[in-house]
Amino acid sequence: MSYNSTSLLQEAVFKRLANSFAGGIWMSGNGPAADSSGNIYLATANGTWNGTDAFGDSILKFRPSPQRSQPYRARLLHTSRSIILDPNDVDLGSGGVMLLPDPSGISGHPHLLVEAGKSGTIYLVDRDNMGHFCSTCTTSDAQIVQAVSGALTGLWGSPTYWNGTMYFGETDATRNLKYMKAFSFSATGPNFLSTSPTSTTANTSTYTYPGPTTSVSTDGNANAIVWAIDSSAFGTTEGITRAAGPAILHAFDATTWRPSCGIVLRPLETGTPPAIR
Repeated sequence: MSYNSTSLLQEAVFKRLANSFAGGIWMSGNGPAADSSGNIYLATANGTWNGTDAFGDSILKFRPSPQRSQPYRARLLHTSRSIILDPNDVDLGSGGVMLLPDPSGISGHPHLLVEAGKSGTIYLVDRDNMGHFCSTCTTSDAQIVQAVSGALTGLWGSPTYWNGTMYFGETDATRNLKYMKAFSFSATGPNFLSTSPTSTTANTSTYTYPGPTTSVSTDGNANAIVWAIDSSAFGTTEGITRAAGPAILHAFDATTWRPSCGIVLRPLETGTPPAIR
């Protein structure tokens, strides 16, 4: 739904599954992403898809309009993978959409976004030509810039970008310990995003479900700190039971993952990212 910024009157409504099933918008509590032209981007969860009025497991783009929001959408997963995602509860939309700085430096793809969900595949997508549904893509996602399959165990949050590096707080819906991972980004292909992590947190800095959404503070191109909240002491959810307790805010050197502090916070909901001012 969109509202007038002055009057707060509702101007537009988009119902992602008007005549179908599921396909919610949750992104683990992360909000939609927006570019400098006012375009809005979000990802949807498990649900049916037909490209007309059902958009489960999709990344959607909305262009601002004086009268209404006009959806620009792309089905990023080919048929065989979509059949696996929906019935097995492997939402694309468990992760939030991140826009890379413009221009990206990649010839022919100046405007990019990054998305990952429960499957752990990282998608690098051209925001100007998002690919739509590829009915002939049976072994790879050839309609997008790059897909890194199996890069993460899963994502319940959003990535963060700084100075040619993307940071992900991977997790899965279990008690298993997982890491925060860094992937390099370069304008030189064919693999613009590294196909394996360039670094990870140490065994002493691991996370269980729901994993963190990171934030980065920096002094220009130096002294960057990655901030992450461990909110795993949430009680019971997703069939996992833990003793309820406080969340902990961690700070890491953005280049070495060396931890610098841990601050005890009040109990927080899952999917809470640190805010930096």
